[in-house]
Amino acid sequence: MKRIVLLMLLSICSVMLFAQFDLSLESKWDYNKNVFNLSDTELDQFDDGHSNFNYVESSDDLITTNSARLRYTYEKRKVSYAISSRLGYSHYFNNNDKNSVSSYSALAYRSRKIDLNLGFGYYPDNYLRKYEDRDGTGELEEFSYDKTLYKFDGSYRVSRKNYLNYYLKYEQYFYNEYFTEQDGDAMTFGLGLRHSFPTFYLDFMYYYRIMETDNHIDESSDILDWENMKDYRDASYDCNIYSVKFTNKRVRLTKKIDLRPYISYTIENRYYITDLPVSHPEVGSIDPIHSTREDSKYNLDLGVFFYLTKKLNISLDYTHIYRKVSSDYKPLADLKDYVNDSISITFRYNLAF
Repeated sequence: MKRIVLLMLLSICSVMLFAQFDLSLESKWDYNKNVFNLSDTELDQFDDGHSNFNYVESSDDLITTNSARLRYTYEKRKVSYAISSRLGYSHYFNNNDKNSVSSYSALAYRSRKIDLNLGFGYYPDNYLRKYEDRDGTGELEEFSYDKTLYKFDGSYRVSRKNYLNYYLKYEQYFYNEYFTEQDGDAMTFGLGLRHSFPTFYLDFMYYYRIMETDNHIDESSDILDWENMKDYRDASYDCNIYSVKFTNKRVRLTKKIDLRPYISYTIENRYYITDLPVSHPEVGSIDPIHSTREDSKYNLDLGVFFYLTKKLNISLDYTHIYRKVSSDYKPLADLKDYVNDSISITFRYNLAF
């Protein structure tokens, strides 16, 4: 019995010898020029005091996101295992209704050639904006949702300078009581390559994403009563995403400060796959928001990391997003096209113990 206890104590001490906890604190301050992603037409209406936008305190806002991540890492023979948990809170200084919390937990495996991550996230009360509810009251209601996600990603070192990146994410969306027709599941698959040049990394990624709402209607559906379908919506879509990213390797700025610039560009082509028409000759409008709709979104992101000490680093970031919408329903573009710019500074402090 004494030998068993002694072996257990030795095992625990061995694990503790090669393991450590670390706490990462992060504070991001972000100025966003268009927090509700309003189109130019909607922004003009807001500036003119239109009642449809009484819920908007300001079209731009200052957002602070504070988070804490606790991680436990065990390393032995150039292999590491880690478990971590992160909690975050975002505060909008003007549009307080958009405040939100988030949580994410993950397992990680690292070796010389393989990098694996498995995570679970929960994001409640994501308030996007308000729309008129179709229950006949004409009232503006919150368009918001809860989201859970399961993610698996990582990389495999193919050769000394080349890496194969892989990505898989499954998401569940649960909208509030006024927009339950948007409830559904999304699956995203990603595959890409990273090449290490002497002074920088270059990443290429392709993602395929499919979103299917719970009430998705395809060609096999038998719709006979168009009168009952006139208020139906089907937001299901397929999506192709292409991304390229340049990341500089760390460069000495001063005797004590390093920096690492980066820039990425992403193109997202989204195709709504509903077989509902824009309108029907007998009942009029059916689903003009999604029928025959195609979205193209362009995202430019550039910034730089500053490594001030072993524990503290700062990053500056600028993001430009432009979405262009096309549809047989011509007025849709005026409602859904938008431009958004944001600039942020993020402070990160890491403490090991």
